[in-house]
Amino acid sequence: MGKRSTDAPSASSREILRFQHHSAHYLSHQDTVVIFQLYEQYPDYRAIYSDAIVNANIMLVVKYSEAPRFQGKGLTKSDLIQEGMIGLMRAVRSYDWRRGFKFSTYASHWIKQAMQRACRFGGFNGRAFYIPQQADVVTRIVNYEADKLRELLRREPTDDEIAATLTGSTSNRKKCMADSETVRAIRSRGSARSISLDAPTEHSDRSLQETLAPHEACQTEDIDISRDEAKTLAEQIITACLQCLASATDYRRNIFVRRFGIDRTRESLAEIASTLDRTSEAIRQSELWCLRCIHKQHGYDRETIDAAAEVLYPNR
Repeated sequence: MGKRSTDAPSASSREILRFQHHSAHYLSHQDTVVIFQLYEQYPDYRAIYSDAIVNANIMLVVKYSEAPRFQGKGLTKSDLIQEGMIGLMRAVRSYDWRRGFKFSTYASHWIKQAMQRACRFGGFNGRAFYIPQQADVVTRIVNYEADKLRELLRREPTDDEIAATLTGSTSNRKKCMADSETVRAIRSRGSARSISLDAPTEHSDRSLQETLAPHEACQTEDIDISRDEAKTLAEQIITACLQCLASATDYRRNIFVRRFGIDRTRESLAEIASTLDRTSEAIRQSELWCLRCIHKQHGYDRETIDAAAEVLYPNR
């Protein structure tokens, strides 16, 4: 693009933006590229260009909010649209028009990811909070170990038993750095249910809000997991995955790395297929082969790997 300029864009450029801002017409790939070029060239007008892109892709968010995969997860359509808009705006900030693929393809990933995270952590049990990414990784490991112990012992494992398994493991999935208190916090949070402050209490007509004194602040049990600890765990997960695929072909390892954005920009099935001269289904099958191999050896699922990659490479 050459040297950036803070001068006002040309009249023709402003006319394009005004048209897009006040209409719901389809924005072609060529027009999208032009606007993103202007977005880079004129920093003072980025809010206008960003609005133009967002307004032209709102229906993409609405489309995914109606997808069956997001229904029945405890979130309304308006909630899903709100989360999808957050993903869309993040896509606007990180899209690189030089790579050649369509913005709608790139934005779809961020929209779906935002909705998926909202369904996982904000939907069930009416939870009104989100789990930080670093806690997300540890939560998955703790729940995985709890499931294994439950099957082995044929009873509900104690927090101490789960913590002992985590700290004593010698596998690549080891060292979650979760002591008994952390395990207890994770498990209690997972089973917690939200209660309306306006709902009457069990033995009184008074609401919960009226029952609680203003100075009696609700004490919550925090999950004491630092970002450094989460990063260490995420590195162990990604390293274990790559070591598991060491015997796989370069073709399959390449697909795995590109699909999860490991130390690079994350790519869709279609993007990888176009560069490797394969069909999207062939790429998907290779990705599934890698995931089955990793799950068999380490127990990681797609979402655990994705959460670990998000911790290490937040701008992927």
